[in-house]
Amino acid sequence: MLPAAITSNPTIQALIAEDPGRVQLVNFFSYACYGCMRWHPFLDTWAKQHAQNVTVHQVPILFNKAWEPFARIYFIVKALKRNDALDTKLFETIQARSLDLTDKKNLADFFKKHGVPPQTVEDLYDSFSVNQDLLKAKNMAAAYQITLSPSVVLNTPRGSYLITPNMIEKGSGEGLMQTLDALLASL
Repeated sequence: MLPAAITSNPTIQALIAEDPGRVQLVNFFSYACYGCMRWHPFLDTWAKQHAQNVTVHQVPILFNKAWEPFARIYFIVKALKRNDALDTKLFETIQARSLDLTDKKNLADFFKKHGVPPQTVEDLYDSFSVNQDLLKAKNMAAAYQITLSPSVVLNTPRGSYLITPNMIEKGSGEGLMQTLDALLASL
């Protein structure tokens, strides 16, 4: 369980207040993170199984300046309301196919292939809303003191729990789902 010294942070309290009485899963990830790609389908499946009781918050992590474009890509996808359709494709494109989507031409081509006009991507990339979302993501990761990706926080009425790959046997997605299920069962 995360200590009160962390969870009493106003940023975290504001997040918890967004979903009163509900369990929150906060997924700290990056499209640049291979482990995040491995956990993605398991988190997606688990979240759908528990959609009645759990609210999911995706927070792209920005450990360094090189990961900022990946966070911007996430917020573009979110602004387009295309997360369900594009998250897996982005992980595959970046991780499995090694296509550099930090290159704006490649990024525009990727989105165009998925029905999004290049001008829309360009307009969103440096937009006020995406910049605000980046700042919020940085503040959230700092508040939770996230130092590893992937990292998942489960906010429950009993407290907040941080889960990282090194806490789960072989960092497996199955182990993640079992851990999350066990935490929910203990409520």
